[in-house]
Amino acid sequence: LRLKGTRSLHGDPSSALLEVLDPEQNGAFRDHFLNLPFNLSRVLFIATANERSGIARPLLDRLEMVELSGYTTDEKVAIAQTHLLPKQLARHGLRPGEIKISNQTLELLATRYTMEAGVRELDRTLAAICRAVAAEVAEELADDEEESPLQVSSVEQPAGTRAARGRSARSARRPARTAGAAAAAGEGTGEEGCATADTLVDAVAIAPPPPRPERAAVVLSAERARQILGPEKYEPEAAERLRTPGVSMGLAYTQVGGDLLFIESSRSPGSGKLVLTGSLGDVIKESATAALSWLRAHAFELGLVSSAGQDLLNATDVHLHFPTGGIPKDGPSAGVAICSALVSLFSGRLCRSDTAMTGEVSLRGHVLPVGGIREKVIAAHRAGLKHVILPERNRKDIAELPSKVLKELQFTFVTMVEEVLDLVLLAKDHAGDSGAGEPRGAPKADEGAGQERGPTALELPVSSPAAGGVSTPLCPAVI
Repeated sequence: LRLKGTRSLHGDPSSALLEVLDPEQNGAFRDHFLNLPFNLSRVLFIATANERSGIARPLLDRLEMVELSGYTTDEKVAIAQTHLLPKQLARHGLRPGEIKISNQTLELLATRYTMEAGVRELDRTLAAICRAVAAEVAEELADDEEESPLQVSSVEQPAGTRAARGRSARSARRPARTAGAAAAAGEGTGEEGCATADTLVDAVAIAPPPPRPERAAVVLSAERARQILGPEKYEPEAAERLRTPGVSMGLAYTQVGGDLLFIESSRSPGSGKLVLTGSLGDVIKESATAALSWLRAHAFELGLVSSAGQDLLNATDVHLHFPTGGIPKDGPSAGVAICSALVSLFSGRLCRSDTAMTGEVSLRGHVLPVGGIREKVIAAHRAGLKHVILPERNRKDIAELPSKVLKELQFTFVTMVEEVLDLVLLAKDHAGDSGAGEPRGAPKADEGAGQERGPTALELPVSSPAAGGVSTPLCPAVI
């Protein structure tokens, strides 16, 4: 069953499913079309849905939810290498091993030419590559046939009659039957049913086409893949060095996996208004309002204002922007990231470039648990980050992560926003240090830049800005 939850003129399918799936009623389910009763009490129904939000609540109560997360990039590469590629080679008439694709190239195909939780689009991409190689093989065979035209094999003819020579001439102009075919037709056979000399002359055989010659395996490089598939379709969000105050790095959960999410903030003279842009839903707007309220209440403690009675937004408008505005964003877990961006903006301190965050913030400053931890952390690892800040109550979720991710990432679990601030914000004297907080693999600004600092907590004064663990809003629609 596919739980689409759509209504039509024929009724609501959810209503029918309520009776079918209810163990108290499905023992005597009556089909109104056939007008016959059915006992469905011993039937196991397996239903699928892309989103839980479209399923009616009463129907959810009768279902046992089993959530299946998407594949990681490493899992997609392994599936493609062991299953998808051999299947496509066989479908396109290619020998096993005739196309060799390295894991690095498969990773390029999985991340730059597909954006999905499964491997269906990756399978189609490999099929396109196999078609291109199969076409090249066919062209090579056609060229070989033109260079060496089909030769009729000569059979020594017995000296004899003019009829024999005539049959030989006719057989040279048209494909001749084999001796076995002539014998089966009963032509030119003796009493024992064996082919005679005349039959052999009539069956001047054309040798069957030789088997396709062996050819060197095609090693698909990244450049060759671009020639076949065209320019890359998707550009994954890469970790950037945050050179401007007011920008924080969060983690988003989408239908196709996790991704990085940058939150940008700016201020301008005004009347204390908050402007939100970036195709945002109602929940994430409420999170932004709650984060700003917490910041205004603790502005003096953080050293953002000179007196306790001074308003942080006095004659100042704040603009929060979530890039990639074409993707709808929503969810309750962006509060800590918004706090990070706002405190960085008002204090002039940079957020670390090697650290991403996730977690919802309350008005009391508590960091609350969020969902999608596996996908978000894998996205941070894929982007080359070193440090991830998670809510304390999400500690149990890291058990689901691959061992490679656990080894290469450092995790910090927090309960209060102030703890996040100490970890994510750099001191003001680091504002001009371009190498501070640099993600692994990123180029340094110059040879003399200092070594990048690890993700250990920085001892900042009480007035240090607040950076929140960011669980970027859920992205229900992804390009």
